[in-house]
Amino acid sequence: RELMVQDEEGNWWMVGYETGEWYRHDGTDWVPNQPPGRAALGATPQPVAQTIVPTKPEPRRFWGIVVLLLGLVVTLCVGLGMAWVLHEVVPFYDLYILEMEIPVDWAGAIIGWFGGLILTIIITRKVWRGK
Repeated sequence: RELMVQDEEGNWWMVGYETGEWYRHDGTDWVPNQPPGRAALGATPQPVAQTIVPTKPEPRRFWGIVVLLLGLVVTLCVGLGMAWVLHEVVPFYDLYILEMEIPVDWAGAIIGWFGGLILTIIITRKVWRGK
């Protein structure tokens, strides 16, 4: 559409990129023709360089939501798994991180959840945007 022109009578015109000839749309099909004013000049039409305009990728909102939900479930499982492993591995159940009253096993779960949440958000944004 960007390379088409419309005359005063409402006819659409374009130059064929392979032939370099003018075409008029007759309502159904493109037919070779000379646009008004062009024939009087006697100039032969020159091919127009076609540029391909890159299109934005189609957003995939449904798959973005699916990836988000799956990522949140996986993140929850990883965090709980880290908490369980740390609870079983660390021999001192009353060991706290920096005297903040956060047990080691829960600190591991929080770190796992936070890291998984960041990864989930990054991947979801890419899928949502169609990349």
